[in-house]
Amino acid sequence: MSVHKNEDDFNNAIGLEVAKAVEGRAVLVFFESEARLEAWRDSAYGSRVPPGTMDSIKSDTRNIDMKVLKATHSGSITLLSREHGRGLDFHSTDKTVEQLGGLHVVQTFLSGELSEEIQIRGRTARQKNKGSFQMVLHITDLDKFGITVEEIELKEKGIFVPVISVGPECTICHDALEDPLTLCCGHGFCRGCITNWLQTKCECPLCRAPASVGAAAASGGAAASAAVPSVRQTMYEFLHARRAVFLERSSETRREQAVCAKEMHDDTIVFQTELVKLAKNPQLAQAKAKCLKFLVGRNVVKGTCRLMCLSDATGSMVDVWKKTQKSIRIMLERVAEISGGSGNIQVKWVAFRDYELHRSKVLQVSNWTDDPARCVAVCDAVSVALCVAVCVAVCVAVCVALCVAVCVALCVAVCVAVCVALCVAVCIALCVAVCVAVCIAVCVALYVALCVALCVAVCVAVSNWTDYLAALSDLFVCIAVCIAVCFAVCIAVCAAVSNWTDDPGSLVRFVGVCCSVYCSVCCSVCCCL
Repeated sequence: MSVHKNEDDFNNAIGLEVAKAVEGRAVLVFFESEARLEAWRDSAYGSRVPPGTMDSIKSDTRNIDMKVLKATHSGSITLLSREHGRGLDFHSTDKTVEQLGGLHVVQTFLSGELSEEIQIRGRTARQKNKGSFQMVLHITDLDKFGITVEEIELKEKGIFVPVISVGPECTICHDALEDPLTLCCGHGFCRGCITNWLQTKCECPLCRAPASVGAAAASGGAAASAAVPSVRQTMYEFLHARRAVFLERSSETRREQAVCAKEMHDDTIVFQTELVKLAKNPQLAQAKAKCLKFLVGRNVVKGTCRLMCLSDATGSMVDVWKKTQKSIRIMLERVAEISGGSGNIQVKWVAFRDYELHRSKVLQVSNWTDDPARCVAVCDAVSVALCVAVCVAVCVAVCVALCVAVCVALCVAVCVAVCVALCVAVCIALCVAVCVAVCIAVCVALYVALCVALCVAVCVAVSNWTDYLAALSDLFVCIAVCIAVCFAVCIAVCAAVSNWTDDPGSLVRFVGVCCSVYCSVCCSVCCCL
Protein backbone atom coordinates (compact mmCIF):
# COMPACT_ATOMS: atom_id res chain seq x y z
CA MET A 1 0.00 0.00 0.00
CA SER A 2 1.03 3.63 -0.43
CA VAL A 3 -0.05 6.95 1.10
CA HIS A 4 0.37 10.18 -0.91
CA LYS A 5 0.38 13.77 0.32
CA ASN A 6 -0.78 15.62 -2.82
CA GLU A 7 -3.41 15.06 -5.46
CA ASP A 8 -1.04 14.64 -8.41
CA ASP A 9 0.98 11.90 -6.73
CA PHE A 10 -2.24 10.18 -5.70
CA ASN A 11 -3.71 10.26 -9.23
CA ASN A 12 -0.41 9.23 -10.76
CA ALA A 13 -0.16 6.24 -8.42
CA ILE A 14 -3.61 5.11 -9.52
CA GLY A 15 -2.51 5.53 -13.13
CA LEU A 16 0.52 3.31 -12.54
CA GLU A 17 -1.71 0.59 -11.12
CA VAL A 18 -4.11 0.94 -14.04
CA ALA A 19 -1.20 0.63 -16.46
CA LYS A 20 -0.95 -3.05 -15.55
CA ALA A 21 -3.92 -3.56 -17.86
CA VAL A 22 -1.68 -2.55 -20.75
CA GLU A 23 0.49 -5.52 -19.88
CA GLY A 24 -2.51 -7.79 -20.38
CA ARG A 25 -4.08 -8.01 -16.92
CA ALA A 26 -7.58 -6.95 -15.92
CA VAL A 27 -7.81 -4.12 -13.34
CA LEU A 28 -10.64 -3.09 -10.98
CA VAL A 29 -10.35 0.33 -9.29
CA PHE A 30 -12.68 1.08 -6.34
CA PHE A 31 -13.32 4.72 -5.34
CA GLU A 32 -14.94 6.07 -2.20
CA SER A 33 -17.67 7.87 -4.16
CA GLU A 34 -18.90 8.33 -7.69
CA ALA A 35 -17.67 11.94 -7.57
CA ARG A 36 -14.08 10.76 -6.91
CA LEU A 37 -14.47 8.18 -9.68
CA GLU A 38 -15.55 10.78 -12.22
CA ALA A 39 -12.86 13.21 -11.05
CA TRP A 40 -10.07 10.73 -11.74
CA ARG A 41 -11.62 9.51 -14.99
CA ASP A 42 -11.83 13.09 -16.32
CA SER A 43 -8.36 14.06 -15.05
CA ALA A 44 -5.23 14.14 -17.17
CA TYR A 45 -4.19 10.77 -15.71
CA GLY A 46 -7.46 9.11 -16.68
CA SER A 47 -7.19 10.56 -20.18
CA ARG A 48 -3.98 8.62 -20.74
CA VAL A 49 -5.85 5.32 -20.77
CA PRO A 50 -6.18 3.94 -24.32
CA PRO A 51 -9.69 4.48 -25.76
CA GLY A 52 -12.06 1.56 -25.49
CA THR A 53 -10.26 -0.15 -22.63
CA MET A 54 -11.78 1.71 -19.63
CA ASP A 55 -15.35 1.38 -18.40
CA SER A 56 -17.20 2.38 -15.22
CA ILE A 57 -19.95 0.83 -13.09
CA LYS A 58 -22.07 3.25 -11.06
CA SER A 59 -25.42 3.20 -9.29
CA ASP A 60 -27.35 4.05 -12.48
CA THR A 61 -25.42 1.69 -14.77
CA ARG A 62 -27.51 -0.70 -16.86
CA ASN A 63 -26.52 -4.19 -18.00
CA ILE A 64 -24.12 -4.57 -15.09
CA ASP A 65 -23.79 -8.33 -15.67
CA MET A 66 -22.36 -7.76 -19.14
CA LYS A 67 -19.85 -5.23 -17.80
CA VAL A 68 -18.85 -7.62 -15.01
CA LEU A 69 -18.06 -10.30 -17.58
CA LYS A 70 -16.10 -7.82 -19.69
CA ALA A 71 -14.17 -6.52 -16.66
CA THR A 72 -12.20 -9.79 -16.30
CA HIS A 73 -10.95 -9.83 -19.89
CA SER A 74 -7.34 -9.10 -20.70
CA GLY A 75 -6.57 -5.36 -20.95
CA SER A 76 -9.89 -4.27 -19.35
CA ILE A 77 -10.00 -1.39 -16.84
CA THR A 78 -13.16 -0.97 -14.75
CA LEU A 79 -13.82 1.91 -12.34
CA LEU A 80 -16.33 1.22 -9.54
CA SER A 81 -17.76 2.97 -6.50
CA ARG A 82 -17.51 1.41 -3.06
CA GLU A 83 -21.14 0.18 -3.22
CA HIS A 84 -20.11 -2.44 -5.78
CA GLY A 85 -17.40 -3.87 -3.55
CA ARG A 86 -19.77 -6.66 -2.61
CA GLY A 87 -22.36 -8.66 -4.48
CA LEU A 88 -20.58 -8.75 -7.87
CA ASP A 89 -18.72 -11.94 -8.82
CA PHE A 90 -15.69 -11.10 -10.96
CA HIS A 91 -14.69 -14.61 -12.04
CA SER A 92 -11.84 -14.59 -14.55
CA THR A 93 -11.81 -17.21 -17.31
CA ASP A 94 -9.24 -15.46 -19.48
CA LYS A 95 -6.09 -17.58 -19.62
CA THR A 96 -3.95 -14.57 -20.51
CA VAL A 97 -5.05 -12.79 -17.32
CA GLU A 98 -4.28 -15.89 -15.23
CA GLN A 99 -0.84 -16.32 -16.76
CA LEU A 100 0.05 -12.68 -15.97
CA GLY A 101 -1.03 -12.87 -12.32
CA GLY A 102 -4.82 -12.75 -12.36
CA LEU A 103 -7.29 -9.95 -11.65
CA HIS A 104 -5.71 -6.87 -10.02
CA VAL A 105 -7.85 -4.86 -7.52
CA VAL A 106 -7.01 -1.31 -6.43
CA GLN A 107 -8.71 0.39 -3.45
CA THR A 108 -8.27 4.16 -3.32
CA PHE A 109 -9.64 4.80 0.20
CA LEU A 110 -9.42 3.39 3.71
CA SER A 111 -12.71 1.74 4.63
CA GLY A 112 -14.37 2.79 7.83
CA GLU A 113 -15.04 -0.86 8.61
CA LEU A 114 -12.73 -3.82 8.04
CA SER A 115 -15.61 -5.90 6.66
CA GLU A 116 -15.96 -3.58 3.66
CA GLU A 117 -12.25 -3.79 2.94
CA ILE A 118 -12.38 -7.59 3.10
CA GLN A 119 -15.27 -7.61 0.64
CA ILE A 120 -13.41 -5.40 -1.85
CA ARG A 121 -10.24 -7.44 -1.47
CA GLY A 122 -12.30 -10.56 -2.10
CA ARG A 123 -13.21 -9.43 -5.63
CA THR A 124 -9.90 -10.96 -6.77
CA ALA A 125 -8.40 -14.44 -6.42
CA ARG A 126 -11.86 -16.02 -6.46
CA GLN A 127 -12.48 -19.72 -7.03
CA LYS A 128 -8.78 -20.66 -6.98
CA ASN A 129 -7.87 -17.94 -9.47
CA LYS A 130 -4.80 -15.80 -9.15
CA GLY A 131 -5.01 -12.16 -8.17
CA SER A 132 -3.44 -9.19 -6.38
CA PHE A 133 -4.60 -6.29 -4.23
CA GLN A 134 -3.15 -2.79 -3.80
CA MET A 135 -4.29 0.12 -1.63
CA VAL A 136 -3.53 3.67 -2.81
CA LEU A 137 -4.51 6.36 -0.27
CA HIS A 138 -4.56 10.14 -0.05
CA ILE A 139 -3.51 11.72 3.23
CA THR A 140 -6.58 13.96 3.36
CA ASP A 141 -8.84 10.86 3.37
CA LEU A 142 -7.21 9.77 6.62
CA ASP A 143 -8.16 12.89 8.58
CA LYS A 144 -11.39 11.35 9.82
CA PHE A 145 -9.36 8.64 11.57
CA GLY A 146 -7.22 11.26 13.32
CA ILE A 147 -4.08 10.39 11.34
CA THR A 148 -1.66 13.27 10.74
CA VAL A 149 0.96 13.92 8.09
CA GLU A 150 3.71 13.73 10.73
CA GLU A 151 2.67 10.22 11.72
CA ILE A 152 2.68 9.09 8.10
CA GLU A 153 6.18 10.53 7.63
CA LEU A 154 7.39 8.64 10.72
CA LYS A 155 5.94 5.42 9.37
CA GLU A 156 7.61 5.96 6.01
CA LYS A 157 10.92 6.14 7.90
CA GLY A 158 10.14 2.84 9.63
CA ILE A 159 9.64 4.38 13.06
CA PHE A 160 7.11 2.87 15.45
CA VAL A 161 4.16 5.18 16.07
CA PRO A 162 1.90 4.43 19.07
CA VAL A 163 -1.71 4.31 18.10
CA ILE A 164 -2.94 5.60 21.47
CA SER A 165 -1.29 6.98 24.58
CA VAL A 166 -0.75 4.16 27.04
CA GLY A 167 -2.04 4.94 30.50
CA PRO A 168 -0.21 4.23 33.77
CA GLU A 169 -2.40 1.21 34.44
CA CYS A 170 -2.38 -2.26 32.85
CA THR A 171 -5.83 -3.16 31.59
CA ILE A 172 -5.22 -6.86 32.28
CA CYS A 173 -4.13 -6.82 35.95
CA HIS A 174 -5.44 -3.28 36.65
CA ASP A 175 -2.20 -2.42 38.47
CA ALA A 176 0.57 -0.01 37.61
CA LEU A 177 2.50 -0.95 34.50
CA GLU A 178 5.50 -3.15 35.27
CA ASP A 179 8.07 -3.54 32.52
CA PRO A 180 5.55 -2.30 29.93
CA LEU A 181 5.14 -3.71 26.42
CA THR A 182 3.41 -1.94 23.52
CA LEU A 183 1.69 -3.98 20.80
CA CYS A 184 1.48 -3.01 17.17
CA CYS A 185 -2.00 -1.65 17.74
CA GLY A 186 -0.59 0.79 20.32
CA HIS A 187 -2.08 -0.69 23.49
CA GLY A 188 0.37 -1.19 26.38
CA PHE A 189 0.41 -3.86 29.08
CA CYS A 190 2.70 -5.39 31.66
CA ARG A 191 5.26 -7.68 30.06
CA GLY A 192 4.21 -10.68 32.09
CA CYS A 193 0.48 -10.03 31.60
CA ILE A 194 0.61 -9.65 27.83
CA THR A 195 3.05 -12.56 27.41
CA ASN A 196 0.70 -14.92 29.20
CA TRP A 197 -2.26 -13.57 27.22
CA LEU A 198 -0.58 -14.00 23.82
CA GLN A 199 0.25 -17.62 24.60
CA THR A 200 -3.49 -18.38 24.56
CA LYS A 201 -4.84 -15.78 22.13
CA CYS A 202 -2.79 -14.06 19.43
CA GLU A 203 -4.72 -10.82 19.56
CA CYS A 204 -4.86 -7.58 21.54
CA PRO A 205 -7.10 -7.91 24.62
CA LEU A 206 -8.68 -4.50 23.86
CA CYS A 207 -9.08 -4.05 20.11
CA ARG A 208 -8.68 -7.72 19.02
CA ALA A 209 -6.02 -6.73 16.51
CA PRO A 210 -3.67 -9.60 15.52
CA ALA A 211 -0.55 -9.71 17.75
CA SER A 212 2.16 -12.10 18.92
CA VAL A 213 4.96 -12.21 21.45
CA GLY A 214 7.52 -11.43 18.75
CA ALA A 215 5.56 -8.36 17.69
CA ALA A 216 5.82 -6.79 21.14
CA ALA A 217 8.86 -4.99 22.50
CA ALA A 218 9.82 -3.21 25.67
CA SER A 219 9.60 0.52 25.70
CA GLY A 220 12.54 0.70 28.07
CA GLY A 221 10.86 3.07 30.49
CA ALA A 222 7.72 4.23 32.12
CA ALA A 223 6.76 6.28 29.08
CA ALA A 224 5.39 3.41 27.11
CA SER A 225 3.93 5.78 24.55
CA ALA A 226 7.33 6.78 23.21
CA ALA A 227 8.39 5.59 19.76
CA VAL A 228 10.05 2.15 19.85
CA PRO A 229 12.04 1.48 16.66
CA SER A 230 12.50 -2.19 17.54
CA VAL A 231 8.78 -2.91 17.25
CA ARG A 232 7.86 -4.13 13.78
CA GLN A 233 4.84 -2.14 12.62
CA THR A 234 3.93 -1.87 8.95
CA MET A 235 2.04 1.05 7.47
CA TYR A 236 -1.09 -1.05 7.09
CA GLU A 237 -0.91 -2.31 10.69
CA PHE A 238 -0.67 1.28 11.88
CA LEU A 239 -3.65 2.40 9.78
CA HIS A 240 -5.71 -0.61 10.77
CA ALA A 241 -4.96 -0.01 14.47
CA ARG A 242 -5.96 3.65 14.19
CA ARG A 243 -9.13 2.59 12.42
CA ALA A 244 -9.94 0.18 15.24
CA VAL A 245 -9.42 2.94 17.81
CA PHE A 246 -11.60 5.28 15.78
CA LEU A 247 -14.39 2.71 15.62
CA GLU A 248 -14.03 2.00 19.34
CA ARG A 249 -14.30 5.66 20.23
CA SER A 250 -17.16 6.08 17.81
CA SER A 251 -18.92 3.19 19.50
CA GLU A 252 -18.37 4.79 22.90
CA THR A 253 -19.73 8.07 21.57
CA ARG A 254 -22.75 6.29 20.15
CA ARG A 255 -23.30 4.50 23.45
CA GLU A 256 -23.18 7.80 25.31
CA GLN A 257 -25.56 9.33 22.80
CA ALA A 258 -27.88 6.37 23.23
CA VAL A 259 -27.87 6.81 27.01
CA CYS A 260 -28.63 10.52 26.67
CA ALA A 261 -31.38 9.78 24.15
CA LYS A 262 -32.88 7.22 26.56
CA GLU A 263 -32.91 9.74 29.40
CA MET A 264 -34.47 12.39 27.18
CA HIS A 265 -37.05 9.88 26.00
CA ASP A 266 -38.05 9.05 29.57
CA ASP A 267 -38.32 12.75 30.43
CA THR A 268 -40.41 13.34 27.30
CA ILE A 269 -42.81 10.55 28.25
CA VAL A 270 -43.32 12.17 31.66
CA PHE A 271 -43.81 15.56 30.00
CA GLN A 272 -46.42 14.18 27.59
CA THR A 273 -48.28 12.49 30.45
CA GLU A 274 -48.41 15.71 32.47
CA LEU A 275 -49.35 17.69 29.38
CA VAL A 276 -52.37 15.43 28.79
CA LYS A 277 -53.44 15.97 32.38
CA LEU A 278 -53.03 19.72 31.97
CA ALA A 279 -55.09 19.68 28.76
CA LYS A 280 -57.95 18.00 30.59
CA ASN A 281 -57.72 20.29 33.62
CA PRO A 282 -55.79 23.56 33.08
CA GLN A 283 -56.03 24.33 36.80
CA LEU A 284 -53.58 21.56 37.84
CA ALA A 285 -50.68 23.59 39.19
CA GLN A 286 -48.41 20.57 39.75
CA ALA A 287 -48.76 19.33 36.16
CA LYS A 288 -48.17 22.85 34.84
CA ALA A 289 -45.02 23.17 36.98
CA LYS A 290 -43.62 19.87 35.66
CA CYS A 291 -44.30 20.83 32.04
CA LEU A 292 -42.73 24.24 32.54
CA LYS A 293 -39.68 22.67 34.20
CA PHE A 294 -39.21 20.31 31.26
CA LEU A 295 -39.42 23.13 28.70
CA VAL A 296 -37.14 25.43 30.69
CA GLY A 297 -34.61 22.62 30.94
CA ARG A 298 -34.63 22.19 27.17
CA ASN A 299 -34.20 25.93 26.60
CA VAL A 300 -30.62 26.66 25.55
CA VAL A 301 -29.78 30.05 27.00
CA LYS A 302 -26.41 30.25 25.23
CA GLY A 303 -27.99 30.46 21.79
CA THR A 304 -30.75 32.51 20.23
CA CYS A 305 -33.87 30.66 19.17
CA ARG A 306 -36.26 32.17 16.67
CA LEU A 307 -39.89 31.09 16.64
CA MET A 308 -42.20 32.05 13.78
CA CYS A 309 -45.94 31.68 14.43
CA LEU A 310 -48.24 31.35 11.41
CA SER A 311 -52.00 31.74 11.70
CA ASP A 312 -54.96 31.77 9.33
CA ALA A 313 -56.63 35.20 9.37
CA THR A 314 -58.81 34.80 6.29
CA GLY A 315 -62.53 35.37 6.08
CA SER A 316 -63.22 31.72 6.91
CA MET A 317 -62.01 32.41 10.46
CA VAL A 318 -64.62 35.09 11.21
CA ASP A 319 -66.62 32.85 13.55
CA VAL A 320 -63.65 31.58 15.60
CA TRP A 321 -61.21 34.48 15.34
CA LYS A 322 -61.77 35.69 18.89
CA LYS A 323 -60.98 32.25 20.29
CA THR A 324 -57.96 32.03 18.01
CA GLN A 325 -56.62 35.36 19.30
CA LYS A 326 -57.01 34.13 22.85
CA SER A 327 -55.08 30.91 22.09
CA ILE A 328 -52.30 32.91 20.41
CA ARG A 329 -51.99 35.19 23.43
CA ILE A 330 -51.74 32.19 25.78
CA MET A 331 -49.06 30.61 23.58
CA LEU A 332 -46.96 33.79 23.44
CA GLU A 333 -47.26 34.27 27.19
CA ARG A 334 -45.97 30.72 27.75
CA VAL A 335 -43.03 31.41 25.43
CA ALA A 336 -42.16 34.43 27.57
CA GLU A 337 -42.42 32.29 30.71
CA ILE A 338 -40.13 29.61 29.28
CA SER A 339 -37.46 32.13 28.24
CA GLY A 340 -37.51 33.53 31.74
CA GLY A 341 -36.64 37.01 30.53
CA SER A 342 -33.31 35.83 29.08
CA GLY A 343 -34.20 37.19 25.64
CA ASN A 344 -32.89 34.12 23.85
CA ILE A 345 -36.27 33.36 22.26
CA GLN A 346 -37.32 35.77 19.53
CA VAL A 347 -40.82 35.58 18.14
CA LYS A 348 -42.36 36.77 14.88
CA TRP A 349 -46.10 36.49 14.25
CA VAL A 350 -47.39 36.16 10.65
CA ALA A 351 -51.06 36.23 9.67
CA PHE A 352 -52.21 35.06 6.25
CA ARG A 353 -54.99 37.23 4.80
CA ASP A 354 -57.18 36.52 1.79
CA TYR A 355 -55.32 36.21 -1.49
CA GLU A 356 -57.75 38.59 -3.21
CA LEU A 357 -56.03 41.46 -1.42
CA HIS A 358 -53.06 43.32 -2.82
CA ARG A 359 -49.86 41.32 -2.54
CA SER A 360 -48.48 43.80 -0.05
CA LYS A 361 -51.39 42.99 2.29
CA VAL A 362 -51.65 39.24 1.90
CA LEU A 363 -49.30 38.68 4.86
CA GLN A 364 -49.47 40.73 8.02
CA VAL A 365 -46.11 40.38 9.76
CA SER A 366 -44.67 41.62 13.03
CA ASN A 367 -40.98 42.28 13.65
CA TRP A 368 -38.65 39.87 15.41
CA THR A 369 -38.85 40.57 19.11
CA ASP A 370 -37.98 38.90 22.40
CA ASP A 371 -41.04 40.55 23.95
CA PRO A 372 -44.08 38.41 23.07
CA ALA A 373 -46.35 41.25 24.26
CA ARG A 374 -45.61 43.12 21.02
CA CYS A 375 -46.77 40.13 19.00
CA VAL A 376 -49.90 39.97 21.14
CA ALA A 377 -50.63 43.61 20.27
CA VAL A 378 -50.26 42.89 16.55
CA CYS A 379 -52.50 39.84 16.86
CA ASP A 380 -55.22 41.79 18.69
CA ALA A 381 -55.19 44.48 15.98
CA VAL A 382 -56.06 42.02 13.22
CA SER A 383 -59.68 41.99 12.08
CA VAL A 384 -61.16 39.56 9.63
CA ALA A 385 -64.27 41.71 8.86
CA LEU A 386 -62.54 43.34 5.90
CA CYS A 387 -61.64 39.92 4.59
CA VAL A 388 -65.28 38.85 4.82
CA ALA A 389 -66.44 41.96 2.92
CA VAL A 390 -63.86 41.39 0.22
CA CYS A 391 -64.91 37.76 -0.08
CA VAL A 392 -68.59 38.74 -0.45
CA ALA A 393 -67.77 41.35 -3.08
CA VAL A 394 -65.67 38.90 -5.03
CA CYS A 395 -68.42 36.26 -4.86
CA VAL A 396 -71.05 38.74 -6.14
CA ALA A 397 -68.79 39.85 -8.97
CA VAL A 398 -68.14 36.25 -9.94
CA CYS A 399 -71.89 35.44 -9.93
CA VAL A 400 -72.74 38.48 -12.12
CA ALA A 401 -70.01 37.59 -14.55
CA LEU A 402 -71.26 34.02 -14.76
CA CYS A 403 -74.87 35.18 -15.42
CA VAL A 404 -73.77 37.56 -18.19
CA ALA A 405 -71.66 34.85 -19.75
CA VAL A 406 -74.59 32.40 -19.70
CA CYS A 407 -76.99 34.93 -21.31
CA VAL A 408 -74.53 35.79 -24.05
CA ALA A 409 -73.95 32.12 -24.73
CA LEU A 410 -77.73 31.45 -25.02
CA CYS A 411 -78.25 34.39 -27.42
CA VAL A 412 -75.42 33.27 -29.62
CA ALA A 413 -76.77 29.72 -29.65
CA VAL A 414 -80.30 30.88 -30.67
CA CYS A 415 -78.95 33.11 -33.46
CA VAL A 416 -76.83 30.34 -34.81
CA ALA A 417 -79.79 27.92 -34.75
CA VAL A 418 -82.07 30.37 -36.64
CA CYS A 419 -79.42 31.07 -39.27
CA VAL A 420 -78.83 27.39 -39.79
CA ALA A 421 -82.60 26.75 -40.15
CA LEU A 422 -83.00 29.53 -42.74
CA CYS A 423 -80.06 28.31 -44.74
CA VAL A 424 -81.43 24.79 -44.76
CA ALA A 425 -84.90 26.01 -45.90
CA VAL A 426 -83.47 28.13 -48.74
CA CYS A 427 -81.31 25.26 -49.88
CA ILE A 428 -84.30 22.88 -49.90
CA ALA A 429 -86.47 25.39 -51.87
CA LEU A 430 -83.76 25.93 -54.46
CA CYS A 431 -83.25 22.21 -54.85
CA VAL A 432 -87.00 21.62 -55.33
CA ALA A 433 -87.29 24.48 -57.90
CA VAL A 434 -84.33 23.21 -59.87
CA CYS A 435 -85.68 19.66 -59.86
CA VAL A 436 -89.14 20.81 -61.09
CA ALA A 437 -87.64 22.96 -63.88
CA VAL A 438 -85.42 20.14 -65.01
CA CYS A 439 -88.34 17.70 -65.03
CA ILE A 440 -90.54 20.09 -67.11
CA ALA A 441 -87.73 20.75 -69.57
CA VAL A 442 -87.09 17.05 -70.00
CA CYS A 443 -90.81 16.30 -70.53
CA VAL A 444 -91.20 19.04 -73.17
CA ALA A 445 -88.06 17.90 -74.96
CA LEU A 446 -89.25 14.31 -74.96
CA TYR A 447 -92.73 15.38 -76.23
CA VAL A 448 -91.32 17.47 -79.09
CA ALA A 449 -88.90 14.73 -80.03
CA LEU A 450 -91.75 12.21 -80.09
CA CYS A 451 -93.91 14.45 -82.35
CA VAL A 452 -91.09 15.03 -84.79
CA ALA A 453 -90.32 11.32 -84.84
CA LEU A 454 -93.99 10.50 -85.60
CA CYS A 455 -94.15 13.07 -88.37
CA VAL A 456 -91.02 11.74 -89.97
CA ALA A 457 -92.33 8.19 -89.67
CA VAL A 458 -95.67 9.07 -91.38
CA CYS A 459 -93.93 10.93 -94.16
CA VAL A 460 -91.62 8.03 -94.79
CA ALA A 461 -94.54 5.59 -94.83
CA VAL A 462 -96.73 7.49 -97.36
CA SER A 463 -94.06 8.90 -99.66
CA ASN A 464 -91.60 7.51 -101.98
CA TRP A 465 -88.05 7.72 -100.81
CA THR A 466 -87.14 9.62 -103.88
CA ASP A 467 -89.97 12.13 -103.28
CA TYR A 468 -89.17 12.43 -99.63
CA LEU A 469 -88.42 16.12 -99.76
CA ALA A 470 -91.57 16.88 -101.77
CA ALA A 471 -93.73 14.89 -99.34
CA LEU A 472 -92.15 16.69 -96.45
CA SER A 473 -93.01 20.04 -98.09
CA ASP A 474 -96.55 18.97 -98.59
CA LEU A 475 -96.71 17.95 -94.97
CA PHE A 476 -95.62 21.33 -93.77
CA VAL A 477 -98.11 23.05 -96.12
CA CYS A 478 -100.95 20.97 -94.72
CA ILE A 479 -99.89 21.77 -91.22
CA ALA A 480 -99.78 25.49 -91.98
CA VAL A 481 -103.25 25.41 -93.58
CA CYS A 482 -104.65 23.59 -90.59
CA ILE A 483 -103.07 26.06 -88.22
CA ALA A 484 -104.48 29.01 -90.21
CA VAL A 485 -107.99 27.53 -90.23
CA CYS A 486 -107.80 26.88 -86.50
CA PHE A 487 -106.58 30.40 -85.87
CA ALA A 488 -109.43 31.88 -87.95
CA VAL A 489 -111.99 29.84 -86.10
CA CYS A 490 -110.60 31.05 -82.81
CA ILE A 491 -110.84 34.67 -83.91
CA ALA A 492 -114.43 34.22 -84.96
CA VAL A 493 -115.38 32.62 -81.71
CA CYS A 494 -113.68 35.29 -79.65
CA ALA A 495 -115.32 38.05 -81.70
CA ALA A 496 -118.69 36.53 -81.08
CA VAL A 497 -118.32 36.24 -77.35
CA SER A 498 -116.25 39.32 -76.55
CA ASN A 499 -116.39 43.03 -77.17
CA TRP A 500 -112.91 44.21 -77.95
CA THR A 501 -113.66 47.83 -77.66
CA ASP A 502 -115.40 47.56 -74.27
CA ASP A 503 -113.06 45.11 -72.63
CA PRO A 504 -109.36 45.48 -73.50
CA GLY A 505 -108.66 42.39 -71.42
CA SER A 506 -110.66 40.32 -73.88
CA LEU A 507 -107.86 40.81 -76.41
CA VAL A 508 -105.44 39.19 -74.01
CA ARG A 509 -107.84 36.30 -73.44
CA PHE A 510 -108.26 35.99 -77.15
CA VAL A 511 -104.57 35.68 -77.82
CA GLY A 512 -104.28 33.08 -75.07
CA VAL A 513 -107.11 31.01 -76.50
CA CYS A 514 -105.61 31.25 -79.98
CA CYS A 515 -102.23 30.05 -78.75
CA SER A 516 -103.83 27.18 -76.91
CA VAL A 517 -105.89 26.14 -79.92
CA TYR A 518 -102.88 26.56 -82.16
CA CYS A 519 -100.78 24.23 -80.05
CA SER A 520 -103.59 21.69 -79.74
CA VAL A 521 -104.18 21.60 -83.48
CA CYS A 522 -100.51 21.24 -84.21
CA CYS A 523 -100.18 18.36 -81.81
CA SER A 524 -103.37 16.70 -83.21
CA VAL A 525 -102.24 17.01 -86.82
CA CYS A 526 -98.84 15.63 -85.99
CA CYS A 527 -100.41 12.69 -84.20
CA CYS A 528 -102.79 12.01 -87.09
CA LEU A 529 -100.04 12.13 -89.65
